[in-house]
Amino acid sequence: MMFDASTSSPDRSSTHSLSTESASLSSSSSSTSRAGFLPSRASLVVGFVAVWDLKSVSRSVVRASRRRARRTFFAGGASAASTSLTRFAGTATSSSSLSLASALPLIASTIETRRSDDAETPERRAIATTRAMTTGDAWTDMAVIFTAILATMLASYATLTPVKTTRRRTTTTAATSGARWFACAKTRASKAEGEMFCLKYSACWIASVGVVIATRAYESFGRWGYLAYCGACAAPAIVAPLMRPSASDRGKALSERYIVKANVWIAVFSFIGNYWYTHYFYAVLKAEYTFDAHRLNDVPISMYLMTHAYFMFYHVLSNAALRRIRTGYVNDAWRFGFECAAVGAMAYSTAFMESLTICGFPYYSFADRHMAYTLGSAFYGIYFLVSFPMFLRVDETKAMPMSQVFWEAMGSGMAVLCLLDFVRVYLRIPFTMRIRG
Repeated sequence: MMFDASTSSPDRSSTHSLSTESASLSSSSSSTSRAGFLPSRASLVVGFVAVWDLKSVSRSVVRASRRRARRTFFAGGASAASTSLTRFAGTATSSSSLSLASALPLIASTIETRRSDDAETPERRAIATTRAMTTGDAWTDMAVIFTAILATMLASYATLTPVKTTRRRTTTTAATSGARWFACAKTRASKAEGEMFCLKYSACWIASVGVVIATRAYESFGRWGYLAYCGACAAPAIVAPLMRPSASDRGKALSERYIVKANVWIAVFSFIGNYWYTHYFYAVLKAEYTFDAHRLNDVPISMYLMTHAYFMFYHVLSNAALRRIRTGYVNDAWRFGFECAAVGAMAYSTAFMESLTICGFPYYSFADRHMAYTLGSAFYGIYFLVSFPMFLRVDETKAMPMSQVFWEAMGSGMAVLCLLDFVRVYLRIPFTMRIRG
Protein backbone atom coordinates (compact mmCIF):
# COMPACT_ATOMS: atom_id res chain seq x y z
CA MET A 1 0.00 0.00 0.00
CA MET A 2 1.42 3.37 -1.04
CA PHE A 3 1.08 6.66 0.83
CA ASP A 4 1.99 10.11 -0.37
CA ALA A 5 3.80 12.81 1.56
CA SER A 6 0.70 14.92 1.96
CA THR A 7 -0.89 12.35 4.27
CA SER A 8 2.05 11.92 6.60
CA SER A 9 2.64 15.40 8.05
CA PRO A 10 -0.62 15.78 10.05
CA ASP A 11 0.20 12.78 12.27
CA ARG A 12 2.12 14.73 14.93
CA SER A 13 -0.78 14.85 17.38
CA SER A 14 -1.25 11.13 17.08
CA THR A 15 2.51 10.60 17.49
CA HIS A 16 2.51 12.84 20.56
CA SER A 17 -0.32 10.86 22.12
CA LEU A 18 1.56 7.66 21.46
CA SER A 19 4.65 9.15 23.09
CA THR A 20 2.49 9.87 26.12
CA GLU A 21 1.25 6.28 25.97
CA SER A 22 4.85 5.07 25.89
CA ALA A 23 5.72 7.24 28.88
CA SER A 24 2.71 6.00 30.82
CA LEU A 25 3.61 2.40 30.05
CA SER A 26 7.16 3.10 31.21
CA SER A 27 6.00 4.69 34.47
CA SER A 28 3.55 1.85 35.01
CA SER A 29 6.38 -0.61 34.51
CA SER A 30 8.51 1.25 37.10
CA SER A 31 5.77 1.24 39.70
CA THR A 32 5.17 -2.44 39.09
CA SER A 33 8.84 -3.19 39.55
CA ARG A 34 8.83 -1.36 42.86
CA ALA A 35 5.96 -3.55 43.92
CA GLY A 36 8.14 -6.56 43.38
CA PHE A 37 7.72 -7.45 39.65
CA LEU A 38 10.94 -7.09 37.59
CA PRO A 39 10.27 -7.43 33.82
CA SER A 40 12.87 -9.15 31.68
CA ARG A 41 14.67 -7.45 28.79
CA ALA A 42 12.74 -9.53 26.26
CA SER A 43 9.40 -8.32 27.61
CA LEU A 44 10.58 -4.71 27.45
CA VAL A 45 11.60 -5.17 23.80
CA VAL A 46 8.24 -6.76 22.94
CA GLY A 47 6.42 -3.91 24.64
CA PHE A 48 8.42 -1.27 22.75
CA VAL A 49 7.76 -2.97 19.37
CA ALA A 50 4.05 -3.26 20.15
CA VAL A 51 3.82 0.43 21.05
CA TRP A 52 5.68 1.34 17.83
CA ASP A 53 3.26 -0.81 15.77
CA LEU A 54 0.39 0.83 17.62
CA LYS A 55 1.64 4.16 16.29
CA SER A 56 1.53 2.75 12.76
CA VAL A 57 -2.04 1.54 13.37
CA SER A 58 -3.01 5.01 14.53
CA ARG A 59 -1.55 6.54 11.38
CA SER A 60 -3.42 4.04 9.22
CA VAL A 61 -6.71 4.87 10.94
CA VAL A 62 -6.13 8.60 10.46
CA ARG A 63 -5.39 8.10 6.78
CA ALA A 64 -8.48 5.93 6.39
CA SER A 65 -10.53 8.66 8.07
CA ARG A 66 -9.27 11.23 5.62
CA ARG A 67 -10.07 9.06 2.62
CA ARG A 68 -13.55 8.34 3.91
CA ALA A 69 -14.05 12.00 4.70
CA ARG A 70 -13.16 12.97 1.15
CA ARG A 71 -15.64 10.43 -0.24
CA THR A 72 -18.29 11.70 2.14
CA PHE A 73 -17.57 15.30 1.12
CA PHE A 74 -18.28 14.64 -2.55
CA ALA A 75 -21.31 12.50 -1.74
CA GLY A 76 -23.01 14.46 1.01
CA GLY A 77 -21.37 17.86 1.38
CA ALA A 78 -18.73 19.51 3.53
CA SER A 79 -20.68 19.30 6.78
CA ALA A 80 -21.04 15.51 6.58
CA ALA A 81 -17.36 15.23 5.73
CA SER A 82 -16.42 17.28 8.78
CA THR A 83 -18.56 15.08 11.01
CA SER A 84 -17.02 11.93 9.55
CA LEU A 85 -13.49 13.26 9.96
CA THR A 86 -14.16 14.20 13.59
CA ARG A 87 -15.65 10.80 14.37
CA PHE A 88 -12.78 8.80 12.86
CA ALA A 89 -10.15 11.12 14.27
CA GLY A 90 -11.68 10.46 17.67
CA THR A 91 -11.41 6.78 16.97
CA ALA A 92 -7.74 7.22 16.14
CA THR A 93 -7.10 9.17 19.37
CA SER A 94 -8.93 6.64 21.50
CA SER A 95 -6.99 3.83 19.89
CA SER A 96 -3.80 5.23 21.39
CA SER A 97 -5.18 4.50 24.87
CA LEU A 98 -5.93 0.86 24.14
CA SER A 99 -4.25 -1.67 26.30
CA LEU A 100 -1.44 -3.69 24.82
CA ALA A 101 -3.48 -6.88 24.91
CA SER A 102 -6.37 -5.40 22.90
CA ALA A 103 -4.00 -3.68 20.42
CA LEU A 104 -2.19 -6.85 19.35
CA PRO A 105 -5.17 -8.33 17.44
CA LEU A 106 -5.69 -4.97 15.72
CA ILE A 107 -2.02 -4.87 14.72
CA ALA A 108 -2.20 -8.38 13.30
CA SER A 109 -5.39 -7.52 11.39
CA THR A 110 -3.80 -4.41 9.88
CA ILE A 111 -0.70 -6.30 8.74
CA GLU A 112 -2.85 -9.03 7.20
CA THR A 113 -4.95 -6.43 5.37
CA ARG A 114 -1.83 -4.85 3.91
CA ARG A 115 -0.60 -8.23 2.74
CA SER A 116 -3.94 -9.02 1.08
CA ASP A 117 -3.97 -5.62 -0.66
CA ASP A 118 -0.51 -6.27 -2.08
CA ALA A 119 -1.29 -9.85 -3.10
CA GLU A 120 -2.77 -8.95 -6.49
CA THR A 121 -2.20 -11.40 -9.29
CA PRO A 122 -0.60 -10.18 -12.54
CA GLU A 123 -3.89 -10.84 -14.32
CA ARG A 124 -5.84 -8.63 -11.91
CA ARG A 125 -3.28 -5.86 -12.31
CA ALA A 126 -3.45 -6.18 -16.09
CA ILE A 127 -7.24 -5.97 -16.10
CA ALA A 128 -7.17 -2.94 -13.83
CA THR A 129 -4.59 -1.24 -16.04
CA THR A 130 -6.55 -1.91 -19.21
CA ARG A 131 -9.91 -0.81 -17.86
CA ALA A 132 -8.54 2.37 -16.34
CA MET A 133 -9.56 5.36 -18.43
CA THR A 134 -6.93 7.67 -19.66
CA THR A 135 -6.39 11.02 -17.99
CA GLY A 136 -7.43 14.37 -19.38
CA ASP A 137 -3.83 14.98 -20.45
CA ALA A 138 -3.97 11.94 -22.75
CA TRP A 139 -7.06 13.17 -24.53
CA THR A 140 -5.58 16.65 -24.76
CA ASP A 141 -2.45 15.23 -26.38
CA MET A 142 -4.51 13.21 -28.86
CA ALA A 143 -6.58 16.28 -29.72
CA VAL A 144 -3.39 18.22 -30.44
CA ILE A 145 -1.98 15.38 -32.57
CA PHE A 146 -5.11 14.98 -34.67
CA THR A 147 -5.47 18.74 -35.05
CA ALA A 148 -1.93 18.84 -36.43
CA ILE A 149 -2.73 15.93 -38.79
CA LEU A 150 -5.89 17.63 -40.03
CA ALA A 151 -4.10 20.96 -40.54
CA THR A 152 -1.37 19.23 -42.55
CA MET A 153 -3.92 17.44 -44.71
CA LEU A 154 -5.86 20.65 -45.40
CA ALA A 155 -2.69 22.56 -46.25
CA SER A 156 -1.56 19.81 -48.63
CA TYR A 157 -5.00 19.50 -50.19
CA ALA A 158 -4.98 23.19 -51.10
CA THR A 159 -2.01 22.58 -53.42
CA LEU A 160 -3.68 19.85 -55.50
CA THR A 161 -4.77 20.29 -59.10
CA PRO A 162 -7.87 18.27 -60.04
CA VAL A 163 -7.80 16.22 -63.21
CA LYS A 164 -9.74 17.94 -65.98
CA THR A 165 -12.35 15.75 -67.62
CA THR A 166 -14.05 16.24 -70.97
CA ARG A 167 -17.46 15.08 -72.05
CA ARG A 168 -16.24 13.49 -75.28
CA ARG A 169 -14.39 10.30 -74.48
CA THR A 170 -13.62 7.12 -76.26
CA THR A 171 -14.86 3.87 -74.82
CA THR A 172 -11.41 2.92 -73.52
CA THR A 173 -10.79 6.31 -71.99
CA ALA A 174 -14.17 6.32 -70.26
CA ALA A 175 -13.40 2.98 -68.72
CA THR A 176 -10.03 3.94 -67.29
CA SER A 177 -10.16 7.68 -66.56
CA GLY A 178 -11.93 9.77 -63.94
CA ALA A 179 -11.65 9.92 -60.18
CA ARG A 180 -12.81 6.73 -58.52
CA TRP A 181 -12.62 4.97 -55.16
CA PHE A 182 -12.76 1.36 -56.32
CA ALA A 183 -10.95 -0.56 -59.02
CA CYS A 184 -12.34 -0.26 -62.51
CA ALA A 185 -15.03 -2.90 -63.00
CA LYS A 186 -14.18 -3.27 -66.70
CA THR A 187 -10.41 -3.45 -66.78
CA ARG A 188 -9.76 -4.77 -63.25
CA ALA A 189 -12.95 -6.74 -62.61
CA SER A 190 -11.32 -9.37 -60.40
CA LYS A 191 -9.89 -6.70 -58.09
CA ALA A 192 -13.13 -4.69 -57.99
CA GLU A 193 -15.16 -7.75 -57.02
CA GLY A 194 -12.57 -8.89 -54.49
CA GLU A 195 -12.55 -5.51 -52.73
CA MET A 196 -16.35 -5.37 -52.55
CA PHE A 197 -16.42 -8.88 -51.09
CA CYS A 198 -13.90 -7.88 -48.39
CA LEU A 199 -15.99 -4.86 -47.38
CA LYS A 200 -19.21 -6.87 -47.11
CA TYR A 201 -17.60 -9.72 -45.20
CA SER A 202 -15.77 -7.28 -42.88
CA ALA A 203 -19.08 -5.75 -41.83
CA CYS A 204 -20.12 -9.18 -40.51
CA TRP A 205 -17.03 -9.94 -38.42
CA ILE A 206 -16.84 -6.38 -37.07
CA ALA A 207 -20.45 -6.69 -35.88
CA SER A 208 -19.65 -10.02 -34.23
CA VAL A 209 -16.63 -8.52 -32.43
CA GLY A 210 -18.85 -5.74 -31.11
CA VAL A 211 -21.31 -8.30 -29.74
CA VAL A 212 -18.55 -10.37 -28.12
CA ILE A 213 -17.03 -7.32 -26.41
CA ALA A 214 -20.39 -5.90 -25.32
CA THR A 215 -21.65 -9.19 -23.87
CA ARG A 216 -18.23 -10.23 -22.48
CA ALA A 217 -18.67 -13.60 -24.18
CA TYR A 218 -14.88 -13.92 -24.31
CA GLU A 219 -14.88 -14.70 -20.57
CA SER A 220 -16.06 -18.22 -21.41
CA PHE A 221 -13.87 -18.83 -24.45
CA GLY A 222 -10.75 -20.51 -23.10
CA ARG A 223 -7.81 -21.20 -25.39
CA TRP A 224 -9.83 -23.33 -27.81
CA GLY A 225 -12.68 -20.85 -27.82
CA TYR A 226 -10.35 -17.99 -28.82
CA LEU A 227 -8.86 -20.13 -31.56
CA ALA A 228 -12.28 -21.11 -32.93
CA TYR A 229 -13.70 -17.58 -32.85
CA CYS A 230 -10.72 -15.84 -34.43
CA GLY A 231 -10.45 -18.60 -37.01
CA ALA A 232 -14.11 -18.10 -37.88
CA CYS A 233 -13.48 -14.38 -38.39
CA ALA A 234 -10.54 -14.97 -40.74
CA ALA A 235 -11.79 -18.05 -42.63
CA PRO A 236 -14.42 -16.40 -44.88
CA ALA A 237 -11.81 -14.19 -46.55
CA ILE A 238 -9.99 -17.33 -47.67
CA VAL A 239 -12.66 -20.03 -48.00
CA ALA A 240 -15.63 -18.15 -49.47
CA PRO A 241 -13.89 -16.96 -52.67
CA LEU A 242 -12.60 -20.48 -53.24
CA MET A 243 -16.01 -22.08 -52.80
CA ARG A 244 -17.94 -19.40 -54.68
CA PRO A 245 -15.64 -17.46 -56.98
CA SER A 246 -16.82 -14.18 -58.44
CA ALA A 247 -18.06 -13.95 -62.01
CA SER A 248 -14.75 -12.64 -63.31
CA ASP A 249 -12.74 -15.32 -61.45
CA ARG A 250 -14.61 -18.36 -62.71
CA GLY A 251 -12.40 -20.45 -64.90
CA LYS A 252 -9.22 -18.69 -63.76
CA ALA A 253 -6.36 -20.45 -62.04
CA LEU A 254 -6.12 -19.71 -58.32
CA SER A 255 -2.82 -17.88 -58.77
CA GLU A 256 -4.50 -15.46 -61.19
CA ARG A 257 -7.36 -14.40 -58.92
CA TYR A 258 -6.96 -11.10 -57.12
CA ILE A 259 -8.63 -12.25 -53.90
CA VAL A 260 -6.15 -15.14 -53.63
CA LYS A 261 -3.22 -12.79 -54.18
CA ALA A 262 -4.60 -10.37 -51.59
CA ASN A 263 -4.94 -13.17 -49.05
CA VAL A 264 -1.38 -14.33 -49.70
CA TRP A 265 0.02 -10.79 -49.32
CA ILE A 266 -1.87 -10.12 -46.08
CA ALA A 267 -1.13 -13.60 -44.69
CA VAL A 268 2.63 -13.13 -45.19
CA PHE A 269 2.69 -9.60 -43.83
CA SER A 270 0.45 -10.30 -40.81
CA PHE A 271 2.45 -13.42 -39.91
CA ILE A 272 5.67 -11.40 -39.87
CA GLY A 273 3.90 -8.74 -37.84
CA ASN A 274 2.71 -11.13 -35.16
CA TYR A 275 5.84 -13.27 -35.05
CA TRP A 276 8.34 -10.40 -34.92
CA TYR A 277 6.70 -7.01 -34.42
CA THR A 278 4.64 -8.00 -31.38
CA HIS A 279 7.84 -8.35 -29.36
CA TYR A 280 8.60 -4.70 -30.00
CA PHE A 281 5.30 -3.88 -28.33
CA TYR A 282 6.32 -6.09 -25.43
CA ALA A 283 9.66 -4.30 -25.12
CA VAL A 284 8.78 -0.68 -25.93
CA LEU A 285 5.19 -0.35 -24.68
CA LYS A 286 5.22 -3.14 -22.10
CA ALA A 287 2.18 -4.70 -23.75
CA GLU A 288 0.92 -8.07 -22.58
CA TYR A 289 -1.59 -10.71 -23.70
CA THR A 290 -2.91 -12.20 -20.48
CA PHE A 291 -5.62 -14.59 -21.70
CA ASP A 292 -5.11 -18.33 -21.88
CA ALA A 293 -4.11 -19.23 -25.43
CA HIS A 294 -2.06 -21.49 -27.64
CA ARG A 295 1.09 -19.53 -28.46
CA LEU A 296 3.67 -19.35 -31.19
CA ASN A 297 6.79 -17.38 -30.25
CA ASP A 298 4.90 -16.08 -27.18
CA VAL A 299 2.10 -14.61 -29.33
CA PRO A 300 -1.40 -16.16 -29.14
CA ILE A 301 -2.10 -18.11 -32.33
CA SER A 302 -5.63 -16.72 -32.31
CA MET A 303 -4.10 -13.26 -32.86
CA TYR A 304 -2.40 -14.45 -36.05
CA LEU A 305 -5.87 -15.34 -37.35
CA MET A 306 -7.64 -12.21 -36.14
CA THR A 307 -4.95 -9.97 -37.60
CA HIS A 308 -5.68 -11.39 -41.05
CA ALA A 309 -9.30 -10.22 -40.84
CA TYR A 310 -8.30 -6.80 -39.51
CA PHE A 311 -5.61 -6.21 -42.13
CA MET A 312 -7.80 -7.26 -45.06
CA PHE A 313 -10.30 -4.59 -44.00
CA TYR A 314 -7.71 -1.88 -43.36
CA HIS A 315 -5.96 -2.36 -46.67
CA VAL A 316 -9.11 -2.37 -48.78
CA LEU A 317 -10.02 1.00 -47.26
CA SER A 318 -6.52 2.37 -47.86
CA ASN A 319 -6.71 1.16 -51.47
CA ALA A 320 -9.86 3.19 -51.98
CA ALA A 321 -8.39 6.36 -50.47
CA LEU A 322 -5.09 6.20 -52.35
CA ARG A 323 -6.84 5.34 -55.62
CA ARG A 324 -9.09 8.37 -55.24
CA ILE A 325 -6.03 10.60 -54.85
CA ARG A 326 -4.19 9.11 -57.81
CA THR A 327 -7.12 9.21 -60.19
CA GLY A 328 -8.55 12.55 -59.12
CA TYR A 329 -5.54 14.87 -59.17
CA VAL A 330 -2.72 15.75 -61.53
CA ASN A 331 0.41 13.71 -61.00
CA ASP A 332 2.96 16.24 -59.73
CA ALA A 333 5.11 16.90 -56.68
CA TRP A 334 2.16 18.39 -54.78
CA ARG A 335 0.09 15.27 -55.27
CA PHE A 336 3.00 13.13 -54.10
CA GLY A 337 3.29 15.25 -50.95
CA PHE A 338 -0.45 15.00 -50.30
CA GLU A 339 -0.35 11.22 -50.83
CA CYS A 340 2.49 10.88 -48.31
CA ALA A 341 0.53 12.99 -45.82
CA ALA A 342 -2.58 10.87 -46.44
CA VAL A 343 -0.66 7.63 -45.85
CA GLY A 344 0.75 9.00 -42.60
CA ALA A 345 -2.66 10.22 -41.44
CA MET A 346 -4.36 6.92 -42.28
CA ALA A 347 -1.58 4.93 -40.63
CA TYR A 348 -1.73 6.87 -37.36
CA SER A 349 -5.55 7.03 -37.31
CA THR A 350 -5.90 3.30 -38.00
CA ALA A 351 -3.45 2.44 -35.23
CA PHE A 352 -5.12 4.80 -32.76
CA MET A 353 -8.65 3.58 -33.49
CA GLU A 354 -7.58 -0.04 -33.00
CA SER A 355 -5.87 0.87 -29.70
CA LEU A 356 -8.99 2.73 -28.59
CA THR A 357 -11.48 0.03 -29.52
CA ILE A 358 -9.40 -2.82 -28.09
CA CYS A 359 -9.45 -1.16 -24.64
CA GLY A 360 -12.81 -2.88 -24.14
CA PHE A 361 -10.93 -6.20 -24.12
CA PRO A 362 -9.29 -6.48 -20.69
CA TYR A 363 -6.73 -9.17 -21.53
CA TYR A 364 -4.52 -7.02 -23.75
CA SER A 365 -2.88 -4.55 -21.41
CA PHE A 366 -0.31 -1.77 -21.48
CA ALA A 367 1.81 -0.51 -18.62
CA ASP A 368 0.98 3.06 -19.66
CA ARG A 369 -2.27 3.65 -21.54
CA HIS A 370 -1.29 7.25 -22.32
CA MET A 371 1.90 6.04 -24.00
CA ALA A 372 -0.06 3.36 -25.85
CA TYR A 373 -2.34 5.98 -27.39
CA THR A 374 0.34 8.52 -28.32
CA LEU A 375 3.65 6.74 -28.90
CA GLY A 376 2.03 3.35 -29.41
CA SER A 377 -0.17 4.59 -32.25
CA ALA A 378 2.88 6.05 -34.01
CA PHE A 379 4.79 2.83 -33.40
CA TYR A 380 1.96 0.67 -34.75
CA GLY A 381 1.40 3.12 -37.61
CA ILE A 382 4.86 2.26 -38.98
CA TYR A 383 3.31 -1.01 -40.21
CA PHE A 384 0.94 0.86 -42.49
CA LEU A 385 3.38 3.51 -43.70
CA VAL A 386 4.91 0.70 -45.72
CA SER A 387 2.01 -1.68 -46.30
CA PHE A 388 -0.71 0.72 -47.51
CA PRO A 389 1.06 1.91 -50.67
CA MET A 390 2.70 -1.48 -51.30
CA PHE A 391 -0.56 -3.45 -51.08
CA LEU A 392 -2.19 -1.11 -53.59
CA ARG A 393 0.32 -2.29 -56.20
CA VAL A 394 -1.24 -5.77 -56.36
CA ASP A 395 -3.08 -5.96 -59.73
CA GLU A 396 -3.65 -2.20 -59.75
CA THR A 397 -2.43 -1.38 -63.26
CA LYS A 398 -1.57 -4.84 -64.52
CA ALA A 399 -1.71 -8.41 -63.28
CA MET A 400 1.03 -9.23 -60.78
CA PRO A 401 2.51 -12.75 -60.71
CA MET A 402 2.01 -14.69 -57.48
CA SER A 403 5.76 -14.93 -56.93
CA GLN A 404 6.04 -11.15 -57.03
CA VAL A 405 3.13 -10.83 -54.59
CA PHE A 406 4.91 -13.10 -52.13
CA TRP A 407 8.29 -11.39 -52.34
CA GLU A 408 6.87 -7.88 -52.16
CA ALA A 409 5.02 -8.86 -48.98
CA MET A 410 8.25 -10.29 -47.57
CA GLY A 411 10.17 -7.15 -48.52
CA SER A 412 7.52 -4.92 -46.94
CA GLY A 413 7.76 -6.95 -43.76
CA MET A 414 11.52 -6.51 -43.62
CA ALA A 415 11.22 -2.76 -44.23
CA VAL A 416 8.80 -2.43 -41.29
CA LEU A 417 11.06 -4.52 -39.06
CA CYS A 418 14.00 -2.21 -39.79
CA LEU A 419 11.94 0.90 -39.09
CA LEU A 420 10.68 -0.49 -35.79
CA ASP A 421 14.18 -1.33 -34.69
CA PHE A 422 15.48 2.10 -35.73
CA VAL A 423 12.87 3.65 -33.42
CA ARG A 424 13.80 1.28 -30.60
CA VAL A 425 17.49 2.11 -30.96
CA TYR A 426 16.71 5.83 -31.02
CA LEU A 427 14.73 5.44 -27.79
CA ARG A 428 17.58 3.37 -26.31
CA ILE A 429 15.26 0.59 -25.23
CA PRO A 430 16.82 -2.87 -24.83
CA PHE A 431 15.21 -5.64 -26.84
CA THR A 432 14.73 -9.22 -25.69
CA MET A 433 12.58 -11.74 -27.53
CA ARG A 434 11.13 -13.81 -24.75
CA ILE A 435 9.83 -17.30 -25.31
CA ARG A 436 7.42 -19.14 -23.08
CA GLY A 437 4.81 -21.84 -23.42
